[in-house]
Amino acid sequence: DHKRLRRILQPLFTPKQAKMNRERMREVMSGLLDQWAPKGAFDFEEFISNFPIGVVCAMIGAPAGEIPRLRSSLETLGLQFSMDLQMLPALQEATMVLDEFAQQVVADRRAGKRPEKGGELLDALLEAVGEGGMSERELYDLLIFLFAAGYDTSKNMMTWIMRDMLDRPDYYRRCAEDPSFSERIVEESFRYHSVANIPRTTTADIVYRDVLVPAGTMLFFPVSMSGRDPSAFPDPDAYDPERTHLNRHLG
Repeated sequence: DHKRLRRILQPLFTPKQAKMNRERMREVMSGLLDQWAPKGAFDFEEFISNFPIGVVCAMIGAPAGEIPRLRSSLETLGLQFSMDLQMLPALQEATMVLDEFAQQVVADRRAGKRPEKGGELLDALLEAVGEGGMSERELYDLLIFLFAAGYDTSKNMMTWIMRDMLDRPDYYRRCAEDPSFSERIVEESFRYHSVANIPRTTTADIVYRDVLVPAGTMLFFPVSMSGRDPSAFPDPDAYDPERTHLNRHLG
């Protein structure tokens, strides 16, 4: 199943496809700035959390009016890693909101409701369902995953970058003057901290540093540790956007 779905999805999320969505990302960001900048001051994390949802909505052709409801549910889902059983009712409700949203978006598209522009990603996924490449349930789960996977990672990473810039005003000023320097800032920030973990399940017993990890154990590898590895990056604890990268960050 994993290979089947990956074969369908991989062509939709290549670097080339990401570049094709770049103008759409700029439009979403410009709209947010028009809305938030007049406030004069605001919580950056709250502001930027609207960006990944807005981009995914544009990619699948969902109305932007859904963003506040989706954001609330995604914030709740982010608390699942607390492993607090008391969170289960709230997590279930948040999941149901996203599931109902996904099913409604699909039903509207099949009923002929289309945005003025955008929505190509949902068209491609519906085509895959029509050709038998994925089931109806897999389609809904994929749409939910699209929001859940893209939300916390994007929001948290951009908030880290802003924090880095507030601590380094000279770099922040250069970003406004030189877009190519902004790229260096992004690359260095992804090396310096990453907000992602790579989950894997062991298929056999493993002994590591005299600790037995039984088969069937889920492990989370924090990507952030890789960027601070002195065997991969010289002076890894120094934040230096002008460093020459012999290795790329895992992000």
